[in-house]
Amino acid sequence: MSRKKPPIRPRKRPLQRRAQETVVAILDATAQLLVKEGYEALSTNRVADRAGVSIGSLYQYFPNKESLLAALIDRHLEEVGQVVEQHLPQLAGVPIALAVPRMVRVMVELHQQDPRLHRALFSQLPGEAFLSRRDRLEASLRGLIEAYLLARGVPSERVGLTAFFVVTVVESLTHAAVLDRPQALADPHFIDEVSRLVVPFLEGSCTPLRSAPSFG
Repeated sequence: MSRKKPPIRPRKRPLQRRAQETVVAILDATAQLLVKEGYEALSTNRVADRAGVSIGSLYQYFPNKESLLAALIDRHLEEVGQVVEQHLPQLAGVPIALAVPRMVRVMVELHQQDPRLHRALFSQLPGEAFLSRRDRLEASLRGLIEAYLLARGVPSERVGLTAFFVVTVVESLTHAAVLDRPQALADPHFIDEVSRLVVPFLEGSCTPLRSAPSFG
């Protein structure tokens, strides 16, 4: 028999201010323990103790540690999404050579805010639930890039793939830096080098493709 997956949805939403503060304390404690001790050592009892709440109070909202982690991921990605949606639309009228470094800087600063938590979320957490949440954020990011590219004259039939390339390159490099080379994010040349990859590609995307040569 296949093992039943543990539920990851919170039991209920905190509506009152005191309940919201309790949930914030629980998620803060989850993040601290995840960073300090790792996923395997995490437990609801340890989180409740760290947050200064009873285990019964924790179970009112979270049935298990999987639901705690899912809520922590949601909070983290929501914070990232808010920053992205705040900054990227401001680049609508900015030329590519200036817009790309600013876009990369936004992504770098996001990853610099809490690199240890980001590293823990990306390197330790199992399951499809995390990937599906990250995919939703990246889809939103691609939508913002697509709107920018359309405004810059990238043909509509190419804009989706072009946005996919840009998001994948920038996200992959910043994630790799967080996981494997965090000091690179503080290097001022990091933004320059990522931009050197992306700017020529985007500027080329604004020009019509030549017909491919025929062979045979």
